[in-house]
Amino acid sequence: MRRLLALAGALIALQSAAHAARAADDVYAIALPGRQDGTPPAVAPDIVTAIAATVRALRGEPDLGKAGAPVALAPEARVVAADRGGDAPAFSYEGYVVAGVRLHWLEPSAYGPKGRRLSGIVQFVNAAALRAETAFLIDYTESGQDAGNGLAIHQLQTMAVAPTAPRVVLQALPRGAGEMLPKARWNDIGAFMEATQALRKPLPLTHDEWLLVALSSDRMPAGDRLEIHVVDTAAGKQPPPGAPYAGSSFDIGGFPVAAVPWTASGRPAVANIFLRTDMHPEKTAGRRLVASQPLSAER
Repeated sequence: MRRLLALAGALIALQSAAHAARAADDVYAIALPGRQDGTPPAVAPDIVTAIAATVRALRGEPDLGKAGAPVALAPEARVVAADRGGDAPAFSYEGYVVAGVRLHWLEPSAYGPKGRRLSGIVQFVNAAALRAETAFLIDYTESGQDAGNGLAIHQLQTMAVAPTAPRVVLQALPRGAGEMLPKARWNDIGAFMEATQALRKPLPLTHDEWLLVALSSDRMPAGDRLEIHVVDTAAGKQPPPGAPYAGSSFDIGGFPVAAVPWTASGRPAVANIFLRTDMHPEKTAGRRLVASQPLSAER
């Protein structure tokens, strides 16, 4: 709770600073799409208010304005929060703070002459260095002559997104003990990480039966999953994009995990870890290599 209050206080302080320096109506003071992050004093105060309201909406807070300028939903407001999608539970931002905001797109509001429509990504992080990136689109108008009179939100959409460079860790666990882990009901990725860490053996390995486990400390959209494909580098064979996956893939609270059995035979082998998504129009092409780890070297 203290962390959330500190964040709210910081956002309010940034709003005040930006409002005092209102060179603000110069929209070009905001970061250009995809290039750099703007510092809060250089950003129009209504934009700071809108982003703060988006963060509060993601947290499920009823008051989107808090102690700053009042923010309210317009009567016809369209709000879509697709943090996970499908049957997956909504992501909880409890314990997460805002690590950064990237603005990608900015234009006049579709609902009135004094307002804006903008989109970007908010990156959240917690004390365990778990990250969650959420894309947002917000369209709002100012409800008075001054931004301090508040904002009316007409459209707000949010959606979990995968980072461009997800962090992935691969661990080799003794197969017997390792295969018991996924059978347990895990609801905390941090606890699962600790359990795998306690069992892992250092790579490379030359013999025995193993369970390879890959996990990411980056939250992913529902449907995105990790896959581990082991390649015999001596044979030089790579599995085709549409090859069936021999392991298992699941997620814990939105953080993806993959597991696959592997027998170390002394032949050189590499584990290629892919992130696969169902959002790609070509299902077999919807994967990308995110990490490679040598498993064993030739004896």
